[in-house]
Amino acid sequence: MDPEATVIDPYYPKRRPYLVITLLRIHCMQQWYCLSDRCRQGG
Repeated sequence: MDPEATVIDPYYPKRRPYLVITLLRIHCMQQWYCLSDRCRQGG
């Protein structure tokens, strides 16, 4: 497991739909490329 994932893992729910490292990569790419999640913006 990646070092970043081991830090996040204790705080992540035990029932996981996605791997921690996958969510971390998605989050970083959204920040780096100024991508947004339209569903969370409310329309």
